[in-house]
Amino acid sequence: MMHLLLLCYTDDTSAIFRLLNTSFTNNSYFLPIQIINVFPQERSDWELAKLSWQYLKTPAELLKKALLPARISIVDRALKHVTEIFVKNQVADKSGVEWLLKCLQEMPPQQQLTAVAELLVKISDDPIKNYRSKLVEWLRDEYSGKSQLLDGAAKTSLNRWIGALNYSYFQKTIDSVARMLRLPEAEIKVLEERRDFWANYSDRIQRVRLLLPQSSASTIGYQLQFDFSILPEDGSELTEVCIFQFSNYCAVEFFRGTKGEVRLIGRSKENDRLLFVKKDLSIERIRKLGGEIHDRLFMWQSSCEKWLKQKGIIPNDGTEYFQGMSKYYGKYDAKNGLRKPEPKEQKEREILVKKWQKEMGN
Repeated sequence: MMHLLLLCYTDDTSAIFRLLNTSFTNNSYFLPIQIINVFPQERSDWELAKLSWQYLKTPAELLKKALLPARISIVDRALKHVTEIFVKNQVADKSGVEWLLKCLQEMPPQQQLTAVAELLVKISDDPIKNYRSKLVEWLRDEYSGKSQLLDGAAKTSLNRWIGALNYSYFQKTIDSVARMLRLPEAEIKVLEERRDFWANYSDRIQRVRLLLPQSSASTIGYQLQFDFSILPEDGSELTEVCIFQFSNYCAVEFFRGTKGEVRLIGRSKENDRLLFVKKDLSIERIRKLGGEIHDRLFMWQSSCEKWLKQKGIIPNDGTEYFQGMSKYYGKYDAKNGLRKPEPKEQKEREILVKKWQKEMGN
């Protein structure tokens, strides 16, 4: 009956509204009344978009729920406002993010592109806050391969968001390993140093792959709400592994063990396939790819930062201090990098590095 009322809608709206408000006393009829009350308003399309958010339905779903015609122009116009509502209300809850994703998926390509660009430019707080990570996962899957369609600011934000998402997988894995595997305090400290170091490069991370030994997966796997691979046993020391993909290199971080190195492997189609696609990728197979290695010994951060810079891997734009380091040693200058250890500490470090290099067979 409600769709007939809509089709019969005339300039004499007051009579219709009086009829609706007096005729429909049951709660099941409240939504149609709300929707029809939207139509004469000055910003009717915006009001319909706001109503769709309140009901967590796309504009088309909302009209269908109310048994009203969904193929009318106001539905398309309302979709243009969903990103504005999402940003203005700082939506980050699960149902709100799912609502936005449904709206984006109903948009034609050009409208969706415009909406995505608006989201990327206007969301200024944490892009992976709460359930927003699901939005970033969708953007990664849908727009990583067509980021050229975005303007400079939106493209920069997309890369930063994807990097933040990728880094969060590494961070959560490190935190779970440190908390759940009953490691010695010294090992936990080393893990936390690695976690904090890579936070300074999060914007540069294009892709990650996490690999866990079966024992670790059995203990912490249920806490990780993202994909990871199982490392086959090959006689190597027990360790978790994270592979970071940057523009020209992949960095392989071995969490634990006497070697405990970070390894840079040049990117190629074959190396990318092995590191990110191959099933049953083992520690031995990774190390056979060669590349260059850096230690994680006493005061390693300054040396590692300079090593990465030589390979074109630089910290996030605007970095002034490295996370996880003291203010003295963590102060960062884009030209000079991190401060070197004092002579006494540097000498101690060099002794440890020489011993480590012998153990590594270099």
